[in-house]
Amino acid sequence: MDPQSPAPRLDILAVLSLVMGAVAFMTVWCCIGYPIGLVAVVLGAVAVSRNNSGGFSGTSRVLAISGIAITGFAIFLHVILIAVGQVSKPVLPGSESDASSTASPAPSATTAAPVPEPVAPPIPEPAAVPEPVAVPEPVAVPEPVAPVADPIPPTQQAFCDAVKAGAESYKAAEAEGANELKLSKLRSVRKVALAAAVPRGAFKEWIGTVERIATSSGGQAFLSVKLKCDARVKIGNSMFSGIEQSNPLFDLIAELGEGANVKVSGKLEAGGTDGFREGSLTESGSMSYPDFTVEFSAMAGPL
Repeated sequence: MDPQSPAPRLDILAVLSLVMGAVAFMTVWCCIGYPIGLVAVVLGAVAVSRNNSGGFSGTSRVLAISGIAITGFAIFLHVILIAVGQVSKPVLPGSESDASSTASPAPSATTAAPVPEPVAPPIPEPAAVPEPVAVPEPVAVPEPVAPVADPIPPTQQAFCDAVKAGAESYKAAEAEGANELKLSKLRSVRKVALAAAVPRGAFKEWIGTVERIATSSGGQAFLSVKLKCDARVKIGNSMFSGIEQSNPLFDLIAELGEGANVKVSGKLEAGGTDGFREGSLTESGSMSYPDFTVEFSAMAGPL
């Protein structure tokens, strides 16, 4: 048979189709398998069509159909593997994926990856310092106002000043060893001062503290009052001229107690060495702590 006759050429096409189908089956997992399989299908189809038109024997037909079948099975198998995730989808030449892969080739193992520059850690902002809380100033608590004491009457103050001056001069003279004549003269000087302080001995609303309350054998009231001043001086009625129970002052004195503050009015009894009657037994007692006899006419208390 002539090697250039149609029959041999058809056998060659069929054989090539089978061989390329087998190659496509083996390489269909990569991109080259699809073009090889396409060529195998075309060669097989041409061989089958020529065989049908020329009445060629069935050997080439079997070879061509086998090549086409192997190629189709390879493609079907690859589609199944893609569906189950065993292989990736092939990239055909000329496609966008192929262009992108061509434009951006994967870095080779010999290419050193760029070393990233060290990133400086962020500098923390300083914590805000809280403003000092203003401490409220303590509110000054007003001190309790002491009740204003009644002012000492002028005659009482003058009387007390005379007694105080006499007591101080007498004690100073005693300390210096003055004789009785000098001491007695000091008492006369005080007598003049007392008379000038309380003309005719009358006093009104002198302020003092009850020091003693008593009754005489006849039931009369006796009251001793210590005057409020710098001097140590007392006034009180005599036991022999006590306050009768019929006197309104008796009931008032009966309601008082020792230590009660009172206001008293009356008159100093005239007479004696001091110009006003004084009950001390000694001259020193009279000058240092006198106790004058008075006649009470009015009283108010307790204050």
